[in-house]
Amino acid sequence: MITTLPMIISEQSLLKFTGRVNLLSVSNSGHLGAIFFKQGILVHARYREQFAIRALENIITEIYKHHTEQIFKYVIEPEIIFEHEHSFSLDGDEFNQLLIKIHREYDQLLKQRPSDSLQIKINATFLHQGEGIDTNEFDLLKLLSSQQSIADLSAQTTLTEFELLKSIISLRKKGAIRVLAIS
Repeated sequence: MITTLPMIISEQSLLKFTGRVNLLSVSNSGHLGAIFFKQGILVHARYREQFAIRALENIITEIYKHHTEQIFKYVIEPEIIFEHEHSFSLDGDEFNQLLIKIHREYDQLLKQRPSDSLQIKINATFLHQGEGIDTNEFDLLKLLSSQQSIADLSAQTTLTEFELLKSIISLRKKGAIRVLAIS
């Protein structure tokens, strides 16, 4: 039987566990991240170069993208978790709600994903009179100072695929960017 992260989260929440669940690569057992618990409540996460709720959201996205295969091995380690290590607070039910929300949102983003071969160009009028943008959208606009393909953006950004898709689609809806065929 394959052990899944939701099973582990549920179990550790019920047991009022304090410590961490380490996420190791199935292929080489390298440490990829960890989820921290205090008395059964999720309080922090690390994944690759990400921290806090962003890391947890990206762990969920990675598991969802690879739902047909086991991508992590889990090692549960009891340890003292200090208050300064807390960056959020989710019980098991709230984690499950976040899981469902991210799965639904990711499915919607994938349906709207432009082809890798298309280019994105900034709409200059948006820069003068457009609505507000968030940090990820700003980071994406910085990369778009020259015309680039979707594939180029994916390779050059520090955003995860989930964050990149969310930003591209949001900026398209705001009229900040146009998606063009490569000429």
